[in-house]
Amino acid sequence: MISIFDRNNFYIYFRKEEFVTVVFFKQNSIEFVGHAKQSEVCHGISAVGNMVANYLEDHQQCKVVRKDGHMLIYDINDTDLMDNPLIEALKTALKDIQTEYPDNLEIKYV
Repeated sequence: MISIFDRNNFYIYFRKEEFVTVVFFKQNSIEFVGHAKQSEVCHGISAVGNMVANYLEDHQQCKVVRKDGHMLIYDINDTDLMDNPLIEALKTALKDIQTEYPDNLEIKYV
C-alpha cells in the first residue's frame, strides 16, 4: 500500500490494481477516502457515512466536504460526540462491512 499526505491534510491511499475505501477516525473528524472495488460495498459505506454526515450537519454539529471518492466530516463541535451512539453505530456498521468484505474497506484510528 502506498500512502501520501497532501498539504490539505487529506490522506490518499491506493493499492496497485486494487480499489479500497479507507475510513479515518480522528480526534474531531471522520474521513472517507477511495472507492471499494465492489459497488455494493461502496454504496453501503456511502449510505451509512452520509446518514451520519447529514444528521450531524442538519444539527449544526459539524461541517462536511463531499467529492467523488471522498467525504470529510470535520469540525465536530463536541469531542465527546465521537463516543456518542450515532458514531458508535457508524463504527459498528463499518466493522460489519469490513468483516464481510475485508479487501474493500480499511478502518484507521489516527
